[in-house]
Amino acid sequence: MKRIFTLVIAALAAMTISAKTVIDKTWSSWGAGCTVDGKTITFSQSWKGAGYWMYPTDASNDDLLVLVFAEPTVGDVQFFVQAETDCSAQSATVAIPAGSRVVSLDLKNDEKLANHLSNLAQICVQSQNVEEGKEAKLVVQEVYLGSETDLKETKSQVEIQYESEGTNVDYDEYGNVLTSQFEALNLSDDDKVVFTILPPASSPKIINLS
Repeated sequence: MKRIFTLVIAALAAMTISAKTVIDKTWSSWGAGCTVDGKTITFSQSWKGAGYWMYPTDASNDDLLVLVFAEPTVGDVQFFVQAETDCSAQSATVAIPAGSRVVSLDLKNDEKLANHLSNLAQICVQSQNVEEGKEAKLVVQEVYLGSETDLKETKSQVEIQYESEGTNVDYDEYGNVLTSQFEALNLSDDDKVVFTILPPASSPKIINLS
């Protein structure tokens, strides 16, 4: 008797338990020397910036505020967080060195912000030394409140994504990935590998194997 196996290829979501809270707001430039196009922030001068207004955001139960970038940052930038309606409480500044993919602020150990976590107001990003004729740039992918576990998982995902760019990828006739190779990944400090499979453009394929 012929045996028929059915293989269903569909989009899968990572079943990871996470308590992180994504903050989905809008970036706004402070003025000349900084332009904002959606989540892309470009600095053409030093000490210019943009804000991410999110008042009132309650981070009382969170450890970290995390910025994730869609591509390595360009130039030297910094960020800080302000709280209360008048932005009277301000965190220490956190460097965003060139080439960064993930940066975070330790909320509860920031002396100036720790007593104001229930009323976070905005995130500010600011260029540092931009040479004449050059630019600094951030392409923000995600902003969230979370834990050290969330941060570690984000860094692992970003490392795999970045290291695998430009490697050998085979596609089928529909443009779907069949195999992808990445080399020299150091996973000695990680607990697991998470693969995120994007939803297909069309309905799932059903392949009958006899």
